[in-house]
Amino acid sequence: MYLILSPLYKDYRRKFNQKLRNNTFDLCNWPFLIGFAPTDTIILKMSLGFTERDAKNSQFVQRHKN
Repeated sequence: MYLILSPLYKDYRRKFNQKLRNNTFDLCNWPFLIGFAPTDTIILKMSLGFTERDAKNSQFVQRHKN
């Protein structure tokens, strides 16, 4: 697997270092990153709010329990 990804990694590093030297970072990734913030917050709040009682009553948990 490493041999397959090695050329891609080297190309990525080359482009990243070139942008770092020229101080020309692309700002087109900000919508992607901003989209993750609310989604991750919602998932985190929901998963931290679950109790043992919720897990016992959940059909999904019961189905995937080993």
